[in-house]
Amino acid sequence: MDKEVSIIVPMYNVEKYIERCLSSLSNQTIESYEVICIDDCSPDGSAEIASRFSNKYPNKFRLYHNETNIGLGKTRERGISLSEAPYVMFVDSDDYVADNYIETYLDEAKNSNAELVIGGYSRDVDSRITPHYPTNSDWSLISYTIACAKLYKKSFLTDRGIHFSSTRCGEDIFFSSMIFLAEPSYSVLEKYAGYYYYFNRNSITSSAKKDRQLERYIAGIYDELLNDGAFDGVEDRKLHMIEYCYYANMVNALVVYGKGCGKKRMQEKVAFVFNHAATLFQNSLANPLLRSPFIKGESLKRSMGVYLALMLHRHNLDRPFYNLVAKL
Repeated sequence: MDKEVSIIVPMYNVEKYIERCLSSLSNQTIESYEVICIDDCSPDGSAEIASRFSNKYPNKFRLYHNETNIGLGKTRERGISLSEAPYVMFVDSDDYVADNYIETYLDEAKNSNAELVIGGYSRDVDSRITPHYPTNSDWSLISYTIACAKLYKKSFLTDRGIHFSSTRCGEDIFFSSMIFLAEPSYSVLEKYAGYYYYFNRNSITSSAKKDRQLERYIAGIYDELLNDGAFDGVEDRKLHMIEYCYYANMVNALVVYGKGCGKKRMQEKVAFVFNHAATLFQNSLANPLLRSPFIKGESLKRSMGVYLALMLHRHNLDRPFYNLVAKL
């Protein structure tokens, strides 16, 4: 049977979780798919576990090894180049999926003829499951940044030159920005959350909270987009959405990942963010998205956060707020 979907699973230090992930992929309700496991020079036993699946299901699972550690985004890119199906999906190796996961997305892609199918995900924190759903709007392309829980037409990615960032934290922000700017036809599964995102406290994003440098990673991602020419010739509406998402990510970096960092460190972080923003975006005053707490199709929590943060900053009232965050 011809393969219709390639599932790309990068692996690094996931010995505790990879069997659950691959087992969920082996139990799908259709057969026309392949699973491409790529060992990114993991020092643990992840590859040995994956090899058991490739030996047991040789027509379904394939295992590859990177010669050097290249990170999540570039490993996903290698998976795309190795895929033999017209559609690709990403599954992180510490996550897992519902039995009807692939079939649900593939049916929607065929019915809608979309280049991208977007679904929700269920967050698994210590076995407490909370579903999250996307909205049926362009905001699901740009601010719903998860690269997983989506199905992509491979030719769309390759023909448009869409790739991941070389930055090893927040790659999905870069990838979703490129997707958004490429204007894919898309369909949204508004009430399906068959992707289970497991909160792994040892993951890259969790580690960013420990070193409290997420704002630096985000700055690097947007600098790379700028240097790649991604913003050249883009209409104002889209640039406004990109700028809004930049601030949304930066506010999250300051408030969530900067919590408890100390007053001096926080002042340095805030200064870095707004200095960087001033070099990246020349006319924020003209962006209506930064002056409204209510944006149709966008998360109210996120839009309210951006609105309040920038309002306080414009009136030089944000120092007490960030100092409080720094003490928490």
